[in-house]
Amino acid sequence: MKNFKILSLGLFTLVFMLGCQERTSMAKGVYMASLQSCDQSKHPCLSSVELPDKDTYVEPIKYPGPKNIAQDKLVKILLKTPGGRIIKLNPDYIQFEVTMPYLNITDDLEFMFRPGSDEIIIRSESRLAFPDILKRMKNRIEEIKFKFFQNDVN
Repeated sequence: MKNFKILSLGLFTLVFMLGCQERTSMAKGVYMASLQSCDQSKHPCLSSVELPDKDTYVEPIKYPGPKNIAQDKLVKILLKTPGGRIIKLNPDYIQFEVTMPYLNITDDLEFMFRPGSDEIIIRSESRLAFPDILKRMKNRIEEIKFKFFQNDVN
């Protein structure tokens, strides 16, 4: 009986530690010309793919003019983000990660230029399973959008 309790406690501790462990990368959300929707049961997430009445919804970026100019502007803004780096860049998609060094929290962001429209859809997911009570992901997206519309790329 004593060995069973020790084994149970060890198993519980292992499962708990694995559940709290930081993920190493994003699930690469591109799926059939869109981004994956959010699964809040795993990690905090925001997305332009969600229904607008959900807490996980974030407005896409609507851009005027040519897509390549909008992408250049977005890339310049992302490159100036402290702790950020672009992981993947192609004409329709940007994968970006940003780490807050003082908290050692990494979030993954994806930006996809929706085919046939003037919208950039967005997805942001934390690698930690803890709720985003400080709204850092939403605030980061809003800051990127603000800089985009203010042409703050210098």
